[in-house]
Amino acid sequence: MRITWLQWMRSPARLGFVFYLTCVLPIGVALMTFNSASHELGLAEATFVALGLNLVLGAGIICREREDGVIATVLSRPIRRSTYVLAKWLALALASWAGTLLFIALQCLIFYFSYWHPIDLLLILKATAECAFLAFGLAATMVALSSWAPSYGDLVLYGVAWVFLMMISSFVEVLETIPIAPNSLMTLFRPAAASLHHLSEALFAILMPMVNLPIAHGLWLHTLIMYMSNLFGALLFAIWWLNRKEITYGG
Repeated sequence: MRITWLQWMRSPARLGFVFYLTCVLPIGVALMTFNSASHELGLAEATFVALGLNLVLGAGIICREREDGVIATVLSRPIRRSTYVLAKWLALALASWAGTLLFIALQCLIFYFSYWHPIDLLLILKATAECAFLAFGLAATMVALSSWAPSYGDLVLYGVAWVFLMMISSFVEVLETIPIAPNSLMTLFRPAAASLHHLSEALFAILMPMVNLPIAHGLWLHTLIMYMSNLFGALLFAIWWLNRKEITYGG
């Protein structure tokens, strides 16, 4: 984890983007809020900050080290590959969550000194918890993609998956808006539309592993099981794929 953080500290581009998300963006959000008539603290942008930090810091987190031969040097020590994967996951998750917490703190300070209004502590705790779920879940997804895709292909795969998700969602919306007669041939597409809807929900849960709080009554167990299954499934895939790869100094 420490080595991963030091690598990020040596990358000016990554640090610049992190600075923009956590410091410059809160000022812009506060100025937009200052010009509005609502005068309410909005923390919806924190999830996008957690998403951006995960993508920027997680790009090539494993595959770049495998291609450069760094992973061979690391694994030459008595370190298990599962430990390596979990360390990368924790480093990415904690870094993105810490950046999101900085964003929330700066936004709250700017809002408070702009309006001198009391800040809703429950709203801050809710945003902090939701961003934690997103940071740790998406970090597992990025580690899984980075263990399989070459170079920065994890970002490409993530973008392609989002495009595929948007296409499925649009197709399902079109099918749901078409009026279907009881005995027409269009009724044959109803099972397909339902299957595509479930597929889009599963894909969205992998690309944006969020837990919206508070969880609806009776759905908390289902929500947590789905979230934890996606998280552990991504980590187990990364460990399994890295174990079957031959690690050499030449990548």
